[in-house]
Amino acid sequence: MTGTVFLEALSIVAIVAILLLRRPLNALADRLSGKAGAVADNDETIQRVSSLEARLAELEERLDFAERLLTKAKEQSGLPGGTGA
Repeated sequence: MTGTVFLEALSIVAIVAILLLRRPLNALADRLSGKAGAVADNDETIQRVSSLEARLAELEERLDFAERLLTKAKEQSGLPGGTGA
């Protein structure tokens, strides 16, 4: 059971990371291919990536917290361990 919950949580974090990082990575790809805009766009992209990294770190902390809560609840309730399926 916890294996399923973990995989679902991991999937959610991966989807959020992809959605958050899609624009900055596309901008980086455009810049590397020669389609780049002004230098101001670069500074804006750097700020945006920094902001997204902070948000992703916060999401990772929340996921860790949720996993600890699930583990604690399982231990306290005496639920039998699942096979992960």
